[in-house]
Amino acid sequence: MSTIHFSYQHQDLDGFFGLSHLPEVYTDTAVCKVEFYTIIRTGEEEVGIEIDYVPRCIPAHSICFLTPGQSVRFERLSAKAVVIRFNKAFYCVQLHDAEVSCNGLLLNGVIETPLVRLNEAEQRSFLMLNEVMIEGVSR
Repeated sequence: MSTIHFSYQHQDLDGFFGLSHLPEVYTDTAVCKVEFYTIIRTGEEEVGIEIDYVPRCIPAHSICFLTPGQSVRFERLSAKAVVIRFNKAFYCVQLHDAEVSCNGLLLNGVIETPLVRLNEAEQRSFLMLNEVMIEGVSR
């Protein structure tokens, strides 16, 4: 497995974007607070996670959305799961909440953490998207 760890910090705007494999971000099974808006995409393996003290499973070939402030604890880390993290400044939410819908269910799942299972075509699309992001990073 090749590493894809990348992070970008904009000094003036305090914007942050990160792309990593799951074990590069969460290295143990201790409870911790989510610091950034986080998207976890699993590969062929499921990921065992406790979100706000509720045991969950992120099935293989799925994406899960976490919000800053949530408590998480990973029971099983998959080395192939990909984590995309960013803050409000990167997503330009402070000035444009209504336009980018940051207050919706996707990034602020109030009742239940949003989880989307990907069909085969969506899996291929996400893999291509990852490759494009990695290519952009390596330039």
